[in-house]
Amino acid sequence: MAKRQKSHVKPTDLRGILQYIPKFRDRIFVISIDGAIVSDENFANLLLDFAVLRSLNIRVALVHGAASQIAALAAERGVLVADTKMEFGVDASGAMVLGDEALTPDCSRYWPKAGYATGRDQDSFDKQYVRNWLKGIAFDKKTPMALPDDVIANTLAKYTEIFKILTGADPVL
Repeated sequence: MAKRQKSHVKPTDLRGILQYIPKFRDRIFVISIDGAIVSDENFANLLLDFAVLRSLNIRVALVHGAASQIAALAAERGVLVADTKMEFGVDASGAMVLGDEALTPDCSRYWPKAGYATGRDQDSFDKQYVRNWLKGIAFDKKTPMALPDDVIANTLAKYTEIFKILTGADPVL
């Protein structure tokens, strides 16, 4: 029996995804890039791929520098942004709109730079606190449960702290 090879779609080879075009229509792909990609040898090919996608009525939006600006602002305030996401949608007029939260502790990972160390769980200002608590009680991820008041209070304190660090203001709760 012949061994099947894995299929890899490269930024310069759209043939592998052409079969999925009907699934991609009526969606927007928001691609965040940073300054380093502009000098990459494949950048021109990447732009061509975006043009091909757009010619197939697949919407592509490039966001340049958002992640690096956020990371720079956080770094000035002693915080590492380990991960973040932004979700976009389309309103009735076809304009792109923010479809969900952005930069909150629920969709981002914020770590104090002062305590960062590789090879261990990081202190955080995000939902990792709740995840760690659930792991500590061996939560089965199936049984509904309410979080104890102290876990809620500690989570709120972490979320409030990162808000104050990043904005310099108290949140309106």
